[in-house]
Amino acid sequence: TGSPLFEFGTGLSYTTFSIECTKGDDGRAVTCDVGNTGEREGDDVVMAFHAAGDAIRKSVTFPVPRKSLFDFQRVRLAAGKKTSITFEVPQEALELVDADGNRDLLHGDRTLLFSNGAGQVSTVSWKA
Repeated sequence: TGSPLFEFGTGLSYTTFSIECTKGDDGRAVTCDVGNTGEREGDDVVMAFHAAGDAIRKSVTFPVPRKSLFDFQRVRLAAGKKTSITFEVPQEALELVDADGNRDLLHGDRTLLFSNGAGQVSTVSWKA
């Protein structure tokens, strides 16, 4: 429950990046615009996490992780350039594993977090 010295995925880079993500019209994907805001070419890893909402957490008797990694993508960009990447969000990414090892999709609000591990985070609300 304490604060880690370094978050999962924290890394170093000689440049900086921006991330802005939006839910697609089809309701099954999220598109992230990634930009190299620094002065050097570099690559970045954008990680996609699922975080169950408070109502879901309160409705179960088993531990629920604060966030779960379900996908990641690496991009390489020249200084000042941008690109778009798309994350498909399968049902399995939103399921929780109970104490018996069974997977279940619990209905309710959740958050999808997209981060490069260097302080940049973009969130998308999701309901299933």
